[in-house]
Amino acid sequence: MNAFRTCNATYLRAAAGWRYPWGALVPGAQDLTVADVLAVGLDPCAEVPLPGMRPLSELERRWLRGEPLKGHEAIRLLRAGRRSDPGDLIVGMSAPELHPSLLLCIDDLAECLGVSRATIDSYRARDRVVRPQVVLGRTPLWTRPIVERWVADRDVVRRTARRRGAAPCVPGG
Repeated sequence: MNAFRTCNATYLRAAAGWRYPWGALVPGAQDLTVADVLAVGLDPCAEVPLPGMRPLSELERRWLRGEPLKGHEAIRLLRAGRRSDPGDLIVGMSAPELHPSLLLCIDDLAECLGVSRATIDSYRARDRVVRPQVVLGRTPLWTRPIVERWVADRDVVRRTARRRGAAPCVPGG
């Protein structure tokens, strides 16, 4: 099975399952398939991919139109005892941390860091904040595990820079 990334390249889907950029498994992560997307009336072949989903390759689009698939050219869910069909194409990830009520907005991110919303806007303008996992309209949204890891990494860089007597090169330094 090929690997791919989703949610703004945050999560990696490989043979072993869904992983964070630092390699840990994403708790409760499940594959989101074409069949799942079709079940709620969405078009997995839309020219613009749905938020949080990867765009389908031309090969995968042809398979959905009924052309035969050769080998392991598509990223699909393999189930024991049955042959894969187009509904098994993996297009994204579902995980508890991606539930809308758990996503963090700019104000939440500012609160986590103990800074103002304007400071977060400034960091974002200079690419000095972790990329959001989803952007809905113009609203960036982050997951708590990604933010917590970014804050921890940011604090390590700040402490190391202070020990070396250098000016920290991270936001809020």
